[in-house]
Amino acid sequence: MRRPASMFGARWRDALLTGNGELGAAVFGGVLHESIVLTNARLWTGARTAALPDVSANLERQRRLLLAGEFAAAERVLTDALRSAGYDARTAIPEQLGELRIGMPSERAFRDYERELDLASGVATVGWRDGETRLRREVFVSRARDLVVARISADGPMGISATIGFGPLGFDARPSHGDRRHVVATPEARTNGGYLTYTARTSDGTDFGAVIRVVGHTTSSPESASVLTADAPDHLLVLVGVFINEPPATASARLHSELAAIDLDYDAMLDEHVAEHRRLFGPVQLELDDGRDDRSTDELLDEAYRGAAPAVLVEKLWAFGRYLFVSSTRPGGPPCGLMGIWCGEGDGFWAFHMANINMQMIHWHALAGDLAELMQPFFDYHDAKLDDYRENARQLFGCRGIYVPADTTGESGLLKDIQPHIVHFTAAAGWLAQHYADYYRYTGDVEFLRTRALPFLREVGLFYEDFVVHDEAGTAAFLPSNSPENAPLGDDGRPRQEQITVSATIDVAVAREVLTNLIDLATQQGMYADEVHRWSALRATLPAYRLTDEGAVAEWIPVGTADNEVHRHHSHLYGLFPGREVQPESQLAAAFEIAARHRLERGLAAQTSWSLVSLAHVFARLGDGERALECLDIVTRLAMLPNLLTMHNDWRGMVGLGEPDWAPFQIDANIGWTSAVQEMLLGWDGESVRLLPALPARWTRGRVTGLRCPGGLSVSLTWDQPSRRVSVALTASAPGTVRLRCPRPVEVLTSSGRAARVLPVSVQAAGVPATRGRDILVEVDASEHVTLDLLLAAPGS
Repeated sequence: MRRPASMFGARWRDALLTGNGELGAAVFGGVLHESIVLTNARLWTGARTAALPDVSANLERQRRLLLAGEFAAAERVLTDALRSAGYDARTAIPEQLGELRIGMPSERAFRDYERELDLASGVATVGWRDGETRLRREVFVSRARDLVVARISADGPMGISATIGFGPLGFDARPSHGDRRHVVATPEARTNGGYLTYTARTSDGTDFGAVIRVVGHTTSSPESASVLTADAPDHLLVLVGVFINEPPATASARLHSELAAIDLDYDAMLDEHVAEHRRLFGPVQLELDDGRDDRSTDELLDEAYRGAAPAVLVEKLWAFGRYLFVSSTRPGGPPCGLMGIWCGEGDGFWAFHMANINMQMIHWHALAGDLAELMQPFFDYHDAKLDDYRENARQLFGCRGIYVPADTTGESGLLKDIQPHIVHFTAAAGWLAQHYADYYRYTGDVEFLRTRALPFLREVGLFYEDFVVHDEAGTAAFLPSNSPENAPLGDDGRPRQEQITVSATIDVAVAREVLTNLIDLATQQGMYADEVHRWSALRATLPAYRLTDEGAVAEWIPVGTADNEVHRHHSHLYGLFPGREVQPESQLAAAFEIAARHRLERGLAAQTSWSLVSLAHVFARLGDGERALECLDIVTRLAMLPNLLTMHNDWRGMVGLGEPDWAPFQIDANIGWTSAVQEMLLGWDGESVRLLPALPARWTRGRVTGLRCPGGLSVSLTWDQPSRRVSVALTASAPGTVRLRCPRPVEVLTSSGRAARVLPVSVQAAGVPATRGRDILVEVDASEHVTLDLLLAAPGS
């Protein structure tokens, strides 16, 4: 990029982000005054946890009101009961470790400025020319040593002079909403030789701080005892170690000793960090088109803003989403959140884990992207909260099993946000359970299935057994219900104020998926034999999807409930994506396609960055690469900053949901972009691996390596649309037969490894029209590498 972070009042959002999975740094890129905001995924503050009162006795009255159509009264029942019981709780917010400040004098105004983030190494670099001297600052967060490492170098006659300080955020860090800023108490910074020590405490008593070592000729600043001045002919090294929740004196002494013992070779420290970073980031690679495009990110965004994202920008954004995820989580730590591990404001807006799509979207790419080990924090986070989730189910609804609130933070799994649309959304646990089942399918980890996945699924199943009610005909109903953050249209043609409903389609879809997974996986493992029959009986009572008069799948099951299509959420499409109940070739898929088009065409004014990325997944699952890419194109115009980070919505009044002066920072769309592109290139429908299911015409040539499918299968693809040639490489972890499905009839030109057999007619499922010549069966041995060269039929043939 050619300019520094420049988003007035919130420059940290436009910074270069680097992290080691837990410790994060946001590099602004200033020449005279550099700011680097340091954060840690474990440093949160401001939580208030209280005993959740038992309000379940109110449920029957709420249900009667719902069935009578008294929605306004029904919506208030549980929330009013919680307030009447004095329930007052609050989720935590992230606290910043502090701001590392580097000041450097300038003899002349800067020239030839640039800043860059190397995704393959995690190094953020700022460079400029001052007269005849080229200056450069490089920053990374070491995975090997849990340190922030910065090198300042000069090439020319001027040399280096710098001041280094550390303290609370010195820029505007006011709360983005409300007055929830939990300021640090009694921060203190002091220097000792080439070291600076900073200690602080949150208002709720957590000690934290940092020790900074500067290597070069250093002295205490004459202006301040908490600032170091340093100079060197060609380079300075800055090392920052941090601590959280440790006695300051003990932590400071430990970090001082550790920093003193470090081998001060920057390149060696970088190499050991990069080895681990690339182990995670590197196994999957994507190249779109055969020509390299050396334009700057600024120039690529300019072209995208005119309407079509260049292929190289799509590729960059795919890699960037992967990078942000890898940099935001690691085994043993917290899962990646809506803001990753970076926050430079007093009250991080929506910094919690949101489970009505966002937390799931952040993790959609991981299994297919060969990052199964980075799913562990996700499972650890939820498994640790099972007792709280059980308490929620018992105290709110009088049910066994678990209820997962839509928004949680690390300190607790209890319901804390008692807004009606949060309280009445009961599908979060089942939606999260999909990741548990898929982890087993991708990895084949039987121990995980038996000890973690099936027990979690069973808890959700127990909740449904107690929560679901049946009408006189024996059909299941969900009362209360919520289709995330949406409401049906009222008699006046406008969305109702009340979001409480009966039997949102997502509730039915999620319950059907949970019960199916429970029945199939428990039967496979010989577990819960005395319960499977109950789950089968319950599944049989779930209603079918309802279609609107226009043939679209309806967002609510009850007849007469009118859909509001001008909305960012489209949870009623769950059965197609992220679920796999509805197959793209089925007759029912047409109803989902109509509903998706209506969201894009009629509801564009309500779309956000993440909602468009989610729609891209839906169109990819339908095999519509052009519309999937259109959704991604719009994201680059709607809510993308110069550093490629996504905001929730457009703040400039241009397209989609635009609210001037309000646009929360969140990276779910960035990471969702990665999984959307992967979904366009490789799919899995429960039986077949789908090759290039939604390849748009603009991606004329490309290559992707190392994507994963269930059963331990690794898939690499190379394609050339003008010649209609596709090459496929498969490696399996176990012997078996792989069914490949191609987007059009196909001829196998060459193969290596076991023989491939083209099926003249695909296996035909009930209600699915036969498709000729699209399926290939490939027999594989464990660890065998099989390659196929394919020729696709001409489009339309």
